[in-house]
Amino acid sequence: MFQTKKQMAFKTGVLIIFMACFSSVFAQNEANVWLLNNGQQLNFDSGEPELIEFEGQTKFASTICDENGNLLLYSDGRKIWNKNHEVIVNGDDLIDEDSWIQSYPYFLPYPNKDGWYIIIYEEMIYWLLGGTYGNTLYYGTINTNAQNGKGELVTEKVFIHDNYHSGPTIAGYCNNSYYWLAIDRNENVISEINRDRIYFYKIDENGLNEEPVINGELGIGSSGGYKFSPNGDKLFFLVGGDIYSDGNYVTDFNFKTGELYNFRRLTSMYNSRNEFSPNSRFFYFFDDSVLCQMDARYTSAANFINSTDTVLTLPPPAGQSNNGWDLRLASDGRIYFRYVDVKTGEHKLGRIRFPNRKGKLCIPELDVLTFSIQNIRFPKFMSGFFREKLPEPLDEVFPDAGPDQQVCPGDIISLGKENQPEAFYTWFPENFITEYFSPQTDLKAPPHFDEPETNTFTLRATDGNCWLNFDEVEITRYPKNRPLEIAGSWSVCPYVEKVNYWTGNNYYDYEPVWLVEGGEIVSRQGTDSIKINWWDTNPDAYVAVYSENEYGCISDTTYFPVRINVELLTEKPNGPDELCIADAKNVTYQIHNTNGSVYVWTAEGGEILNGQGTNKVTVNWLQEGINSLVVEETSTTIDTVCYGESEPLQVEIINDSIDIALLNVSFNNDDNVELEYYSEKLVNHKHTLYILAENEDTGREMQVHVSAEYDGSTYYFPSSAELAPETIRLKVENLCGELFISNPQQTIVVRERNTAEIDRALLVWNSNKYWDNNRVEYEVWHTSERDGTWERIAGGISANQFDYFNEGFSLEHYFRIKANNLDKGVSSWSNTLRVVFENTIEIPDVFTPNDDGFNDVWDIQNIRFHEPERVTVYNRHGQKIYESRGSYVPWDGTFKGEINQGTYFYEIVFDAQNIEYGQVTILQ
Repeated sequence: MFQTKKQMAFKTGVLIIFMACFSSVFAQNEANVWLLNNGQQLNFDSGEPELIEFEGQTKFASTICDENGNLLLYSDGRKIWNKNHEVIVNGDDLIDEDSWIQSYPYFLPYPNKDGWYIIIYEEMIYWLLGGTYGNTLYYGTINTNAQNGKGELVTEKVFIHDNYHSGPTIAGYCNNSYYWLAIDRNENVISEINRDRIYFYKIDENGLNEEPVINGELGIGSSGGYKFSPNGDKLFFLVGGDIYSDGNYVTDFNFKTGELYNFRRLTSMYNSRNEFSPNSRFFYFFDDSVLCQMDARYTSAANFINSTDTVLTLPPPAGQSNNGWDLRLASDGRIYFRYVDVKTGEHKLGRIRFPNRKGKLCIPELDVLTFSIQNIRFPKFMSGFFREKLPEPLDEVFPDAGPDQQVCPGDIISLGKENQPEAFYTWFPENFITEYFSPQTDLKAPPHFDEPETNTFTLRATDGNCWLNFDEVEITRYPKNRPLEIAGSWSVCPYVEKVNYWTGNNYYDYEPVWLVEGGEIVSRQGTDSIKINWWDTNPDAYVAVYSENEYGCISDTTYFPVRINVELLTEKPNGPDELCIADAKNVTYQIHNTNGSVYVWTAEGGEILNGQGTNKVTVNWLQEGINSLVVEETSTTIDTVCYGESEPLQVEIINDSIDIALLNVSFNNDDNVELEYYSEKLVNHKHTLYILAENEDTGREMQVHVSAEYDGSTYYFPSSAELAPETIRLKVENLCGELFISNPQQTIVVRERNTAEIDRALLVWNSNKYWDNNRVEYEVWHTSERDGTWERIAGGISANQFDYFNEGFSLEHYFRIKANNLDKGVSSWSNTLRVVFENTIEIPDVFTPNDDGFNDVWDIQNIRFHEPERVTVYNRHGQKIYESRGSYVPWDGTFKGEINQGTYFYEIVFDAQNIEYGQVTILQ
């Protein structure tokens, strides 16, 4: 990416250029005329913008002026006119008549060819087809002196680029001796790329370089709003279509190589409401109705965003949140914008008078001009027309970032060198350094542990627009050891000897360096454990420790205060202060041991099993509730007896046995299983309740955590894929991890058993086997609609089955069983069973009308679901002997009161297209 002096690159010598950094000279007048979409021009010839009627051939167009600010050429993307409003030769058909344009053209002075210009223009033949945009970007060349000064389009429709979301942006360099054009390409639909990429084309005295520089660093789904800064060293654009890359970006642009670097991702969507200052330092944007300024010199997104300053707040129009549009830099060095005067409702022109100044010193101004229409549009120009020129050139500088260095955490070192030549300097990344924009800066190494880490810092020097050089320095940050922890006695008797202190986290076996105040180390300096002889009474004594690693980096020093006094502050016992009664045996408690001390333990509510006299004991707790544990310490030295008593440790012994009864289980209308239970001690957030369900058919067991309030009822969703009777229990886990299981209950599941009869449904169900010793009766409930009203169709049933005969006109039926436990006074509902009866018509081919009660009539099954217009029966002579119209009445076989055995023919007419023919036989 960067070509540095260490790489011996960019040794191009000293360039004499006309750019600088400290006082503004705006001498480029090529953008003095702005053609607006209301038939007027915004003209900057006088030094102040003037609205003047435009007498040309189009309302809105791109323009370019000569070096004195006089209109030279203008184009609407279809034609090119000269200053006399004549179409130049070959300039009348830039694109086909049926095509259209999305972005208006750019005019560029042709490098090193006086009187020649380049036009960048587009043609769109369709919007989007097959994931591809139908736009193409071309360039042509214009000789304004040709044809006796009329001008001529010499070359045209030279292909540059196609299939893009947004139009290009162009910047000029080194007095417009070359240009860079930036544009995206819609490549996220190409499988091997899967992202849009940004293309950079260089244009110089040889024309267009057809080999672009391509940047595919971001995951771009779509992009737009491309805008170069006036110096061309920064680029703004918007990104969408990728959650990891979406946002707005300001990046640095290497105008020597065509590469992007230092991506600053922003979160607000600024769209076209942004602009750079003439010196390219400041970035302005409207956020709703607030005009903000950011310092674009910062290369990190965090510092860039933190530099945001509000310079103007506009009141928004009624019902809107936005006010302030089309920030646009002009040739007078000021930034102009449109806004609505909410008092008058007029659309006006405002400006930033001194955009190179920081904060409100930039002086925003309102009411510069008033527009006659609302939606005024400003044209676009090559950004280099607006850059700040410098009164004196800057000689090319090759920066010196200094030698590579190594640092320990907390060290401060110097990068770069003093007294480097005048230039615009920038350090990046901005981590750990103090001066970002000077040739020399300090770096303060942050805390760092474990392994060495090498960071590269780059120093950039540039004049802003013509030369650009880099140098790099590598800084190796050595780690320091993590602080060591100290354990031991913090209250000791005067002149006590050989008291132990130690560190327990020296995982890398560094050699500790121990320090002591108020005593002396008598053994094992340099190890993880030492012994100290303490001296006379001292409230400010301490033990300290640090370590040094192989890189010479020293850890932070850890201090451990020690109180030397005859009145010992004995440590409160350490150990569990809350126990379940089942875990209250053989419990260990301890404090730090001090050499020479004797410890007497008292357990109120318990007994000391072993360890009495030492710093560590084992206790049996004997009673539930609040108990206490106290330790007394005695230390005897040569001439002193010291004593101390600890604060009591309150130990709660918990008896958390729980009884829980499962009272009933029952399906509700949504086929969820509801449970009713009772427990006197069950408490939310203290106990954990589970539902245990075992499928009686598959044996599959399921456990469901109950997260709702423990109010005596809950429910769960049984598996509809394997619905079967389930044995259900409740399980409770108490604070001690003990488990308590309720009594079981069983759900009642109703099913349909297959029968050979079309209009019959045999309902069968299981009984709750845990009610086998109780008197239980069943009820059958029915509805013919899923959300219909239920009605009881049978009751007082002791069996586990019920025959239902479908005599109505509905094919779909729903059933539930209600089990009533007469002894316990509770009821349990079954699931909802859906039964669908067959509706196929079955026409008998024989019947026997002999009054034996079986098959006595010609009964057509299910004909009530397909009401015929008529049913007609004929004898073998074709004589009609029976007919039924409308609702079918089964034929009893008689004709004129007599029954004659034989075969007959029938015709059943449902409608004109559906007629059934057949024969039926009467047997006697």
